Amino acid sequence: MRGALDPTRQGGRRSPRSDGVRLRDVPRLSWLCTATLGPQRPGGRGGGAGRRRALGSPVEQLLTREGVGHDEAGKAKRLLRRVALVECEDSHGNTPLSEAAAGGQPLAIQLLAELGASPNSKGAFGRSPLYRAAFGGHLEAVEVLLKLGADPRVYAEDGSTPAQKNIHGSMTNCFLFFPFFWEGKNVVHQLSVTLEDLYNGVTKKLALQKNVICEKCEGIGGKKGSVEKCPLCKGRGMQIHIQQIGPGMVQQIQTVCIECKGQGERINPKDRCETCSGAKVTREKKIIEVHVEKGMKDGQKILFHGEGDQEPELEPGDVIIVLDQKDHSVFQRRGHDLIMKMKIQLSEALCGFKKTIKTLDDRVLIITSKSGEVMKHGDLKCVRNEGMPIYKAPLERGALILQFLVVFPDKQWLSLEKLPQLEALLPPRQKVRVTEDMDQVELKEFNPSEQNWRQHREAYEEDDDGPRAGVQCQTA
Repeated sequence: MRGALDPTRQGGRRSPRSDGVRLRDVPRLSWLCTATLGPQRPGGRGGGAGRRRALGSPVEQLLTREGVGHDEAGKAKRLLRRVALVECEDSHGNTPLSEAAAGGQPLAIQLLAELGASPNSKGAFGRSPLYRAAFGGHLEAVEVLLKLGADPRVYAEDGSTPAQKNIHGSMTNCFLFFPFFWEGKNVVHQLSVTLEDLYNGVTKKLALQKNVICEKCEGIGGKKGSVEKCPLCKGRGMQIHIQQIGPGMVQQIQTVCIECKGQGERINPKDRCETCSGAKVTREKKIIEVHVEKGMKDGQKILFHGEGDQEPELEPGDVIIVLDQKDHSVFQRRGHDLIMKMKIQLSEALCGFKKTIKTLDDRVLIITSKSGEVMKHGDLKCVRNEGMPIYKAPLERGALILQFLVVFPDKQWLSLEKLPQLEALLPPRQKVRVTEDMDQVELKEFNPSEQNWRQHREAYEEDDDGPRAGVQCQTA
């Protein structure tokens, strides 16, 4: 042993609950697993439970050397230290469980899991303990992790899964023992719908092209016994190339195998299936009915389980339909509410109005403003229970929100002789006191295009004249 776990020494980060355990002590814990448990397998001589308990002995001795007693305070500190050993991480983000998985230590994995370690934690490059165990070809470690609830669907940062990193091929049957975990790729389709469809509900048919297992060869790709491991990549599907990039410097490049195209196996052209040409799958047209329910929203997903592409030894993926709502000419949706902009004349805004609205289900609503109520430009009113149906509760609806836009009359719509009569009916003007020191100006029509042209002309003039200010170049 290289010494006690010293919380005062520099180096390494601390996790929020490390209780003084440095994160670079993670490899030391992995070393403890190796030294104490050794290479024996679960169920071997001495029993798995007994050897897991033996792992705690060196750790307890380390705590005793640090002066931690066995009283209540000491027991609490020892418990916190054990928890910290489980939760700490090294500089790469790997936990002790991840290190034990990479080292192929199933008993240490079991012990750490009993102490509360998560089998689905991610470390360097987003790799889980199951990923690292599969990459190292540690079959027993993979079996223990799967039984502890490790999820084979957890992707690393490069998008690969533990099964794809089974580079030694020694645990294929182990992964197939958990077939419910493995699914093919999901297929995502957008379905264009109108606001009327989301309001009333609709059923649409969608034609899809999908891969299905070849019936003739039953997904083998050829005659029985014709499939062999690719001799070029040794069944890995990937090739490793060493390229020299400089004196004494080489670069390792990983590429898809050109022989098997990443499949890890090949079939003699003479033995390939005539129907699928060795691809193991064929294309098939599938018609699915998509039921768009009342109140669904733009972007909502409708799932068809198991209707995706089929692949050998994999459960079919799902077909995911994503609703894409078209813009409506009258209504805008906001949650459960509908928003409508309604134009009214100035006379209607001042004296009242009566309007009709055609709803999304072809009903006609009549709205009336109260006598003497002045409607200002931009005012908002609502009609309750005339908005969008609520999903899964279609008898309940949101509100219909109306925003009124007052349309003013055109120029010279009233003769000058009648203006005093109109002014007498309207609220009085605000009087302004004019003094001699004020400047009288004239209002002109504003033309935005002319204003933009002036700005461009000024810019061109600045370019022609050169920079008026700025950095000056020094001359010798």
